[in-house]
Amino acid sequence: MKARTPLLVGLVLIAATLSLVYFLTQGSNDKIADKDAYVLYADFSDASGIRTKTRVQVNGLDIGRIDTIEHRQDEKTGRILARVKLRISKKYSIYENALIKKVAESLLGDFRLELDPGTFAYRKLEPEEVIANVQSTSDLEAIQSELRQVASNVNRVTDSVAKVLAGPEGEGAMRQILASVERSVIAVEQTTYAVRQTVTSNQAMVNQMIADVHRFTNTLSDVSGREGEIRKITGNLAQLTDRLNTLAGKLSEGEGGGDMEATVKNLRETTENLASVTRKIDDGEGTIGRVVNDNELIDSVQDTADSLNSVLGPIGRLQTMVELRTEYIVPFRSNSPYLDSGVRASLGIRLIPRPDKYYLIEAVSDVRGDQSRRQISREFRDGRTGELIRSEIEDTVDTNFRALKFSAQFAKRYYFATLRFGIIENTGGIGVNFHALKDKLELRVDAFDFTRRQNDDVSQVLNPRVRATSFAQVFPHLFVQAGIDDPFNGDLRAWFLGAAMRFTDEDLKGILPFAPRP
Repeated sequence: MKARTPLLVGLVLIAATLSLVYFLTQGSNDKIADKDAYVLYADFSDASGIRTKTRVQVNGLDIGRIDTIEHRQDEKTGRILARVKLRISKKYSIYENALIKKVAESLLGDFRLELDPGTFAYRKLEPEEVIANVQSTSDLEAIQSELRQVASNVNRVTDSVAKVLAGPEGEGAMRQILASVERSVIAVEQTTYAVRQTVTSNQAMVNQMIADVHRFTNTLSDVSGREGEIRKITGNLAQLTDRLNTLAGKLSEGEGGGDMEATVKNLRETTENLASVTRKIDDGEGTIGRVVNDNELIDSVQDTADSLNSVLGPIGRLQTMVELRTEYIVPFRSNSPYLDSGVRASLGIRLIPRPDKYYLIEAVSDVRGDQSRRQISREFRDGRTGELIRSEIEDTVDTNFRALKFSAQFAKRYYFATLRFGIIENTGGIGVNFHALKDKLELRVDAFDFTRRQNDDVSQVLNPRVRATSFAQVFPHLFVQAGIDDPFNGDLRAWFLGAAMRFTDEDLKGILPFAPRP
């Protein structure tokens, strides 16, 4: 075992080095030869963030790269522009209405060129021609400009509100409006009370009048062809006139007249107050008047809402995938002193900004536990003189079987393989995924925990932990898995079986309405 350890460590390091070299060469290798490409040009007013060999993409896939960037003075305007020489694969045709623009790949200032090749309705560009439609400002720069515009609009809104409310004029106008509204409410209450009292005191007469009018209208509807009833109608009209005269006499003698006069007066005051309030609003006086008549303030609020919508819109395009995995681990050696059978469970979240890369955050509960190393220093001194006799340093390894372990990785896909690196279960590590049959079959290999120690002998460094897992999709979202864990350490070698479930954020939107609620 001890003689074989250096050899295994060396093999793992060689494999890791070869993987890294392959990764770097594939990432920097130019996949488009000169004989398979043709040259086009594009003039940018701002070429910051792009450089030679910057990728040119259509729908996120590479179709070319930048050869050179040099200054060129426009013959018509005299402006100095950055002429970018593009090398485009001959597989793709670019048309006269094509559009090319800068696209930010991250917040660190990295850019690529996104090309819309145009449509068949326009003329095909020949080699050495210039793409006319160029957008020099990137989406990130546009967002920053929008944020500055939002801040400006917010300042304008706050200034307008401060001007309306600040100072004695604004305060006085607000008090005047409130006083007018209060007087109007009191006048309306008095008017309704007076009308109610008047109707109540003359209820019998009013009811009789309503009944007479009802009979009168019924009679008029039957007048045609009923000449014999005209006299009856005339009699009813006479009775109605007498009753109206009686009511007028009572009002002239003072019965209910005071209430009616007060009612008319209150209605007049109410009308005057409402007219005053309306006039002030039309003239732009007070808070309400300025809000209603200040078109600049309304436009500022609308611009603010539009700016916020344009800033928050790209966030909605980020796709999220949730992965749940459970597996049962069985040691190859049934009597292994370091490993027992048990369950390993994990919850992972993938943040996918583009189809060919993602960020993985994962929490793992492992039957192996979380190993931590600590050193204990001891000093032995003479009991009488206090002089140091000797000192010892003891290394110990503690294992917490209840601790959660976390992973945070960046993944980039190249054709059928996805390369990963970052933190794997609290230690540095690398990994690779191989895909087949439209991702229905997958082989995942991880290498991590390169400095493990034996629990009962901390001087013994274990081989790096390697785990290979195969996945097969049996139903949508459901995978079965099997694999081998830690094959290079005999007492810790184990095999496992389990299942995994994967859901995207769109799947979760369809599930959540039916999920139980407390």
